[in-house]
Amino acid sequence: MLPQLLVLLLILDWVSVSVWSQVKVPIPVLWMVPGPDLVLVSSPDSALDSALVPGLVSGPNPALVPGLAPGPDPALVLALTLAMEDLKEHHGLLKNHKLQLHKLEGQCDASMALKSLFKEKGAGLELLLLLGEACPSVTSLLLPALPALNMVQVSFLAPPPLLSHRRGLGHMVSTVPSDWALNQALVKLLQTLNWTRVGLISEKTQRISQALRDLQLQLDQAQVQVLSSVRFSQDACSALKQLKDREVRIFIALVEEHSASELFCCVYRQSLFGPRLQWLFLGAVGRWSLGWTQSLCSTQSLVTAAEGSIQVQVQGLRFNQDPGVSGKSAEQYEHLYLQRLSSFGLKAAPLHGFVYDAVWLAALALNRLLDQTKNQNQIGTLNPNKTLNAPRDLQLSAHKLLQAVKATRFNGVTGPVQFRGGERMATLELTQFQGSSSVVVGEFNTSDQNLTLNLHLLQFKGSGPPRDRTMVRTQLRHVTLALYVVMAAASSIIILFSLSILFLCLLNRRLRLVLWRSVSQEELLCLGVILCCVSVLVSGLDQVPVSDQTRTVLCSVHVWTLCVGHSVIFSVFFTEAWTQYSLRHHLPKSHLQTPWRLLLWLLLLEALVLSSWTLTDPLSWVETLLLLQVDQSEEDAMVQTVSCLCGCSSSELWVMTVCGYKCPLLLFVSWLEISVPQTEEEEQQRKTRNRELRNRSLQLGLEIDRLRRELFYPGSTQESTHKYPESTQETPPVNLNQQ
Repeated sequence: MLPQLLVLLLILDWVSVSVWSQVKVPIPVLWMVPGPDLVLVSSPDSALDSALVPGLVSGPNPALVPGLAPGPDPALVLALTLAMEDLKEHHGLLKNHKLQLHKLEGQCDASMALKSLFKEKGAGLELLLLLGEACPSVTSLLLPALPALNMVQVSFLAPPPLLSHRRGLGHMVSTVPSDWALNQALVKLLQTLNWTRVGLISEKTQRISQALRDLQLQLDQAQVQVLSSVRFSQDACSALKQLKDREVRIFIALVEEHSASELFCCVYRQSLFGPRLQWLFLGAVGRWSLGWTQSLCSTQSLVTAAEGSIQVQVQGLRFNQDPGVSGKSAEQYEHLYLQRLSSFGLKAAPLHGFVYDAVWLAALALNRLLDQTKNQNQIGTLNPNKTLNAPRDLQLSAHKLLQAVKATRFNGVTGPVQFRGGERMATLELTQFQGSSSVVVGEFNTSDQNLTLNLHLLQFKGSGPPRDRTMVRTQLRHVTLALYVVMAAASSIIILFSLSILFLCLLNRRLRLVLWRSVSQEELLCLGVILCCVSVLVSGLDQVPVSDQTRTVLCSVHVWTLCVGHSVIFSVFFTEAWTQYSLRHHLPKSHLQTPWRLLLWLLLLEALVLSSWTLTDPLSWVETLLLLQVDQSEEDAMVQTVSCLCGCSSSELWVMTVCGYKCPLLLFVSWLEISVPQTEEEEQQRKTRNRELRNRSLQLGLEIDRLRRELFYPGSTQESTHKYPESTQETPPVNLNQQ
């Protein structure tokens, strides 16, 4: 009996061990999937039963029936189901554990979501992982509370861009790149095509509002000018009218997929398309299909308006022949997914591939933690009849799980899944709407911030990419060589002539009668003329290739020679006028020295002003805008004529200062010339000349009148001649003066 009893005990022990090895300890995972108010009825071979995922129940005939309570999107739930099926086929994954999914109710109701969360925690479950995504209102509430709840969220929706850029996601990791990465790709595209002036139009939603704020920050950092930023909720045409009034050429649109048809309809009705305009769109996952939503325009009109528009979007499935971590390639997964969808009569969800990879990311991260925990001998005896209590049995923490999620790398159906600072590294697509389809024209790699643009695939309505503004080509207007040669020759002749006169004056100075034994007026006049002619020679050297410092010196020489030359010439006329005025008014001889004192003070004042001008605000070469004309040789271009002149920051102020003391002196000299009295003989000669001029004017008028009468009144010529025969001959000069 004893040997038989021992054999029986061995058999029972072997059976208990085998049964114990087949029992897997469930790891509770809270999941949520936003979607329509529909409940999916699954096929009998579904991998998830109603206890794991509420809403998925067994039934003989798969069908889609409306539910009374809000339910998840069935197309996304199907992707989650396929991931769970593939996980069951990998027996070595998660060791003797399995994922147990608990649905979070109220994905779009914050109060209901919190109630469901605490209800699950109150049932004795130590929830460590939150899988999926809820509505933005619920996400914004749960995200900051995840560290306090000791939970990590693995999402399949794009995280908020501002938090992603600032690394403020905390305990959230998403398999979808954030809108911050989309904005980076868009800014790179603008820089590649040399677009620096844009207009923004966005829809009033919470997700787009966050993406818009981040886009504006990135545009400002890239020095891209935003001419106008408008938002709309219902009427997109009014918002487009504001951009049209600002003459925007590069439009950036941030709208939801269902609003694309309405926006393009307004674009078509306002003629905001053509070779000079370009539309850029920030999309999510998947490509738009125009015309499937109701609008006031036909499908052909929408296609015409959307022709050539470029969309930056997240790449969906990464099609290649390499199998992923699940053993299936992207083609195999998509084929199975579409086959299941067709059996249910569903439409594919753009995010289904990211849901599939999110489930695998959660499973691989937990498996990584289990391996680390086993190596550290921190795992105790597990009770197969009790749900896993993560802090007590595995001594895990949310921080360790978060690090494990960020360190996990694998090949998924959406491409390589890896993270940097919590941000998903992926490849973004740039597609252009050509004809009735979208063509991939470039890619943006978020890991190295590199944009690859296939220029040969891009198609524009014009000869090339449209410009963000009318190109203004600068054309420098120089002093023509012929004009400079003529002016230089004339100035040189005058300088030579003045030097000759100056030489003769100095040679014959002893033979001349000089009043005050000083420089004669002729010598001063020649010196002033020479200085003014030198300024003419210097001012025409704008085509000479010299340095900026040399041009500054030439500008100073031009101003000094012109001002000093003018003052010297003015001194000659002032001395002559003052001398005549003094002699005619019989002023004392001591007053004859007054002009020289005045001129001395004038030269000192001018030297002070010009020195201050040169030292404090030196002249330099300044471009002055002249005419703006249409360029006939190039499309959408203007020619701006520019002239290079000497100038400074306060040139008007300095010119007014110089004129402030020169103009009163010129008026004073004019008054002296007028005030000089004349003798009686000179006065009589002046009156005689005036009388002769008046007589000749009268005779000319009578002759013109006679010719007019002969031309228009031939019969009255004799009468006029007989009537006025002697009046023109015998009219005394005195009577003419009286008339």
